[in-house]
Amino acid sequence: SWNFLLNLLKSENIQRLNHQWTTTLYRLLEFKQIKKQNKYLQLYHQIQFTLSSKTDSSIFPKLHEPYQELKNIVDTCVRNTTEENQWNILLNWIQLKTNSYPYQLELEEIKVMLILNIYYEYYCNNQLSSINTLLEIIENNLQLSSEELRIFRIFLKPEQYMIGYPKENNNDKNFLNDLFKLDCQDEFELSLRHMLVNLMAMILLGGKQSFLWTFMFQPLTLQKTYGFGSTSRHTIQSHSVHYDCGCIISQNGDLLQFSNRGYESALNVPAVYVVFFSTFGALAWHLLLFDESVQNLHVPILSPTAIADNASIYHLGGDNLRAKVCSFVCTRLLSTFHFLTIQSNLNDACILLTHCFEQMSFLTQTRNSWIKPLYTTIDDQLQAEQEYNDNVFYFVYNNLVHYKSYINQLNSQSEIQINLQNFIDQMPIVIQFQYFKTELYRLKNSQISLKILQHTINSFSFLKITKLIYDLSQFYLLLHQTYTQLIEQNEFSTITLKELFNRSQKCYNHSYYQKYKNQDKTHQSIIDKGIQAVNIYHQFTNGFIRPGACEEIQHFSTISFDTPVNYLVTNENHDEGDIIMRILRLIHL
Repeated sequence: SWNFLLNLLKSENIQRLNHQWTTTLYRLLEFKQIKKQNKYLQLYHQIQFTLSSKTDSSIFPKLHEPYQELKNIVDTCVRNTTEENQWNILLNWIQLKTNSYPYQLELEEIKVMLILNIYYEYYCNNQLSSINTLLEIIENNLQLSSEELRIFRIFLKPEQYMIGYPKENNNDKNFLNDLFKLDCQDEFELSLRHMLVNLMAMILLGGKQSFLWTFMFQPLTLQKTYGFGSTSRHTIQSHSVHYDCGCIISQNGDLLQFSNRGYESALNVPAVYVVFFSTFGALAWHLLLFDESVQNLHVPILSPTAIADNASIYHLGGDNLRAKVCSFVCTRLLSTFHFLTIQSNLNDACILLTHCFEQMSFLTQTRNSWIKPLYTTIDDQLQAEQEYNDNVFYFVYNNLVHYKSYINQLNSQSEIQINLQNFIDQMPIVIQFQYFKTELYRLKNSQISLKILQHTINSFSFLKITKLIYDLSQFYLLLHQTYTQLIEQNEFSTITLKELFNRSQKCYNHSYYQKYKNQDKTHQSIIDKGIQAVNIYHQFTNGFIRPGACEEIQHFSTISFDTPVNYLVTNENHDEGDIIMRILRLIHL
């Protein structure tokens, strides 16, 4: 990266070799800080039409020049503090753009541009005090919907209007609200925040026809419909399968398929990272905008058992229910953003996400039939996921090199910088397995042989655990055929595996059980390997088992010699205990 190269040139070892040469080269390659630019807000963090008047490879070419005009006008108004009607220039410009025939701009487009300008130029620079009179002007003149009003308020006066904004002695303290602190300076966290703002702006620009609008503003209506991106074939139900139950990314970055889906979705890694960032990002905005957001999401849309699970690998914690829900949503944002970043780098991940948001907004504006507020049939959901895969993710992925080149040209301030960047862009990359998988999932109308290849690749990590079948089967048979006769019915719920094993040692050494004599070591080995197999599966699934809570998924615990036997063996309740057989069934699927 540029930063790495510049730091290398300034390093003591390189300076010692040739101080004059390294200093000269450093000055030639160094990016001069642009006036008023925030070091934590780079060009790759921003919506493309906000960067310059150049419209190369732009999804919204008509918004480039107006945004630059708007930016300059707001800056002029901010500096014009002596006049009584400070914002008249802005209001006149808005009237000119919206009242001309044909329309130069829609009012909704101006609202989105204004939100982005407020965020990029004033929120990120902690300079909201310079525009503290703007909110009243906007409320009185821009014909805001209730949703738009909420958004303008939290950007212009976050301490007053943002739900859960961090304050002293605030029990609601959580990662989501900490992202939006005006003095936040963590580079990774700010990159995540910039992506959330870009997502919100593009949802607004696209309008109410998109399912992302529903996720952000009306999540309760998602009940009894199919959640976009979920691998579950069930509708979202408050006392059954929740949205997050079908949206699980493993520690290795793999998409965990919901059992017995019966339908094949086009979405997979890495496209599903963008989808989950978008849907859970929209839910994050709901938590920032609405007082009743926790009641709207906790139970109706998101699994209460998963939110309450303090042992979950992806759990960020929290002191109360709001903090727990916010943290739960943020873990999904962090994991998808993290895996996108490690597949390439932070810059590319931000460019990819932002342009996917733009493309989705554009397709929503142009009334593509597959984009709906809600999906009431599984066929509609699957078709929409295929369309998103082809026309959003892979459309952007195919053009990523052009988007990067656009930003590099804007960043480059000298001929030597341009030449070096062109040289870097033309260097061949080392092809890794992840690139092969990404290209494989791009394919349209795949023949059966390619489908088999896709399923095989998806199953690599799963195939590794099929070796557990023998150890689990031996463990199951030992408990059900050999040991069951040693347990009284009234002690079934309390006796532990260790107590049962000790009882078997005493019992089978009796003369009546001569055929089992000297089996202690064999039984010990079967139990040890069985415990190990269960715990390996626990690690593989991040502690999830099916069927269970929400009909299809629940958390389960690791086991040891101190585990109660009723947790392991088959009993009357199919979703309680019976861990060994439930794992065996899943491995055999």
